[in-house]
Amino acid sequence: MALTMGQVLPGFGTDPAGNPTGKNATILILPPVWDNDPEIGWGRVFYAFGSDFGDANLRVAIHNSNNGGGWRVESLVVRSAESVARIDAWAGDDKISICRVPASATDTADSIPVGYRVEAVLKAQ
Repeated sequence: MALTMGQVLPGFGTDPAGNPTGKNATILILPPVWDNDPEIGWGRVFYAFGSDFGDANLRVAIHNSNNGGGWRVESLVVRSAESVARIDAWAGDDKISICRVPASATDTADSIPVGYRVEAVLKAQ
């Protein structure tokens, strides 16, 4: 198993409408998700997020190198009173950009602690 954990940078990375500002993104390089390639030693990969001291809105953009590449963007509310929030990994995912989104134009809670975990398990032989 491989594991990486860390915290999402403080500060909003988008405006209230979710448009990126080009600031405060946490960028992760991902292990390859197994897609029947015998060279890849990883099986399932999982992305998880958790918070404390309040809820946090995140913009999670995942780049996928399959079929010409491209980004899929997901909005995620990470609630401190609930279990971790998860996003499914797809074969071809290679990097992820995570930033905070203000809940409203007057939101100032841009530094609620938010952690991430990327977990990759070894492929069954």
